[in-house]
Amino acid sequence: MAYKVGLPPDLENSLGGLSLPKKTGDSGDTGDRIITEGQIIVVLIRSHVLEAEIWLALEEDWKPDPDDKRAVFYASELEFLRTKTPAELRAIHKIKLTWPGSRVRK
Repeated sequence: MAYKVGLPPDLENSLGGLSLPKKTGDSGDTGDRIITEGQIIVVLIRSHVLEAEIWLALEEDWKPDPDDKRAVFYASELEFLRTKTPAELRAIHKIKLTWPGSRVRK
């Protein structure tokens, strides 16, 4: 699964004391550089159901780069989405791609 760590703005701009993982080979070993501070804000997920990469945002105010064409699903939407069929999830994904920033509501 692909992932990307989104850092809070204060850490993103000044990476004092923060080391990010580096790829050292196929073993999965990240070497001696690990994330030691900060909080995960967003995760990039490859969805087999949607056949696409999507963002799962753990913070409600997170917004992707304007040039990023992937849909954003927010943690607050998961309770509603968990009961949806694959076809319904694909329809919601299509709406999110058409109207970036749209959210699922009960």
